[in-house]
Amino acid sequence: MNKKTIFILFFLLVSVYYNNSRQRRIDWDVFGYYLYLPAHFIYHDITLEEKDKWLTPLIAKYSATDNLYQAYQGPKNKYVMKYTMGLSFVYAPFFFIADFLAPKLGYERDGLSPPYQFLMMICAILFSLIGIYYLFKILSLYFDPSIVLTTVAFFVFGTNYFVMTAFDGLMPHNFIFTFFAIMLYTTIKWYEEQKLKYAIIIGVCLGISVLIRPTSIVVGIIPLLWNVENFSALKNRVSLLIKKFPHLLFLGLTSFIIILPQLAYWKSVSGEWFFYSYPGEKIDLSDPHLKDVLFSYKKGWLLYTPLIIFAIIGFVTLYKKYRALFVPIFLFFLINTYIISCWDCWWYGGSFAQRPFVESYVFMVFPFAALVTSISLKKLSLLIPALAIGLFCIYLNLFQTRQALNGVLHTSLTTKEYYWRVFLKREATEEDKRWLEPSQYGGEKDALNATVQYNTIYGANLLLDEYAANLNANNVFSKSILIPTNLGYDASDKYLVSAITIDTNNTNSSADLVAHLVVCINKNGKLYEYRSHDFSFNDFKNNGGSGQMSVWVPPQVNDKNFELKSYVYIDGNGKMKLTSFNVRVLSK
Repeated sequence: MNKKTIFILFFLLVSVYYNNSRQRRIDWDVFGYYLYLPAHFIYHDITLEEKDKWLTPLIAKYSATDNLYQAYQGPKNKYVMKYTMGLSFVYAPFFFIADFLAPKLGYERDGLSPPYQFLMMICAILFSLIGIYYLFKILSLYFDPSIVLTTVAFFVFGTNYFVMTAFDGLMPHNFIFTFFAIMLYTTIKWYEEQKLKYAIIIGVCLGISVLIRPTSIVVGIIPLLWNVENFSALKNRVSLLIKKFPHLLFLGLTSFIIILPQLAYWKSVSGEWFFYSYPGEKIDLSDPHLKDVLFSYKKGWLLYTPLIIFAIIGFVTLYKKYRALFVPIFLFFLINTYIISCWDCWWYGGSFAQRPFVESYVFMVFPFAALVTSISLKKLSLLIPALAIGLFCIYLNLFQTRQALNGVLHTSLTTKEYYWRVFLKREATEEDKRWLEPSQYGGEKDALNATVQYNTIYGANLLLDEYAANLNANNVFSKSILIPTNLGYDASDKYLVSAITIDTNNTNSSADLVAHLVVCINKNGKLYEYRSHDFSFNDFKNNGGSGQMSVWVPPQVNDKNFELKSYVYIDGNGKMKLTSFNVRVLSK
């Protein structure tokens, strides 16, 4: 048994161990990718018109999600699945086996009972093993066996590839990684033999990858430019592709056939062949978050996956020693990183490290392997420290992965202070948690304790002239009250209390009034925390014309990078006369 086989079997055991620690596998985002299958093949309701009869009870029974964010009502008042159906294609064989076995084994044929969960686990593990297998095959074409084994081991256990396969293997990245790996190997074979079957396989891999995540289209750079190292080689490549145009035609046709069912689905539920199904989320190519994506404590790729720093350094060696590989891989790296950074939710939700980079590791292994090859030829005095740093990267990745799975290292709210407070710790104290970034989805810490005596350390009132006091359809926003952040915050909790009173005389404030009292914290000019409380006219009238909200101020909000402000706005049809608007900062 060779070392490659031993490694793959070892990873299999690790994957089984981690997957067995999960009670459910088909939940949250995975549930959204999977939903096409039970909706169509079990409940015959792909448009979710009868969702209250089957989907709502199913979610409640298996706790698959806390709200149906995976689908929403589209322009034709039909429900539209948020995620594209690519992963459903991949899941399908395992779904059909589970669907056949479930009633025979005494389980419900409902799409989420244990046979479905188990077969989906098998699906995830199998694809991760195939991906690793092809990674070995590809690297073995260019590097010595010891370099190949070292590179694969470091990337599997020293990056977030580990958590996205051994634990979250049903997410898109595991599968796209595998399709990228098969596509790259087949690309190499096509340039060697120029057989039509390889072009079709490339088309399958490209089509399914784009159907899983449309931004995967950028990987098309790789087969087009593989082994192109200069303009002369580029000219030869263009000539070859023109000569083999029928192969390109079959490649494109194969990809299109795979994507066609998605277009047909969009047409049926939205009336449009191409439909953007991510409401409230977008890619803005004019507003990249490169610094945050690469370096931030919230979700910096190079902070949480420092091994990638060596791969980036390795581009220098790749350029010098393997220039034909450098051009396509480095170009892909630049474009892919930029596109990832342009997603407005640049931290990509609750996952450990930057998960959208995982599939790119198929290509990042090359500069890393080039660097490892170079280091292996150096003196022992350089080799030993390099090995020690690499092994620490593996240890750090595995430790922080466990921290993230146990809730110690928060996957979307970590700040610089919190990161170092829990660094290499197995538990986080309540004092540590106070340094987390405040959640945008709830203000569980915002309420004042009625039994505590608070001290006012800052107060401000908005001066109300005739224009500022009267909010109406032509003046829906009040002026803002700005609160200084350099108030000498110490370890005690701080609260910002915003309060307004209005004239409840019906001639000055309308009965259909809805007012929104807002407190927000900005960091470096961008929203950091937002809280809003809504008040109707009756709310004001029943409380003597007053409305108040409190917001917990995290301890890190204490320097010039932050801005606190409060304001009020009304819905367009109402009107309101402010008689006072003030804020206070309270301390225990």
